[in-house]
Amino acid sequence: SKKTTKMTDTATDKPTTPEKQLPKDVVPVSIKRSFILYANVTKKLLHEGEEKVEISGLGNAITATVSTVEVLKKQSMIEVVSTKTSLTDIETRNSRQTSVPKLQVWVKKSSQFDTLYAEQQAKRQAAEEEEKAAEKAEK
Repeated sequence: SKKTTKMTDTATDKPTTPEKQLPKDVVPVSIKRSFILYANVTKKLLHEGEEKVEISGLGNAITATVSTVEVLKKQSMIEVVSTKTSLTDIETRNSRQTSVPKLQVWVKKSSQFDTLYAEQQAKRQAAEEEEKAAEKAEK
């Protein structure tokens, strides 16, 4: 089954046509940002109670989608529940229809997720406090 997805205007990053809001449990990966950002968004959604999160990418973003999933697996944060590949029809800027590959990966928390997430947050907080102390010392 093919779905139609609307492209965004790369100059403004606004949808070229009105588009439905994505569900809260979907992380749409783009090549415009680092896959680390998408890994962090996925962890935040799982931490906030989402049971499963879909990480998905179209076309050139498929590589970043795989990188996002793999970095989370390497950190022992997630388990992959299922994957799906498909071709999706999109509308180009000049209103033509074209098919692009799509990768969807559904993930859930690993058994160690809560412990690891808490450790990562504590490290991040300690680093931020160190930075603030260093800034004060410079003044």
